[in-house]
Amino acid sequence: MSARITSVAAVGATALVCHLCSFMDPRWFALEWVAFVPWLLVLDRMPSVRAALVSGWLMSVAFV
Repeated sequence: MSARITSVAAVGATALVCHLCSFMDPRWFALEWVAFVPWLLVLDRMPSVRAALVSGWLMSVAFV
């Protein structure tokens, strides 16, 4: 998979987990501890500062 698809998938997975945790349901409590792991793993592999900034911007848009 390309880096862009991986990045978008990680942002989507992180946003979905954060959305589930926003309900404050005890079923999702354990996910709160690992919510940002997919995005952070992809962010670690970004080839440039610009790519990391774009990924951060995308995550902030998806988070809201």
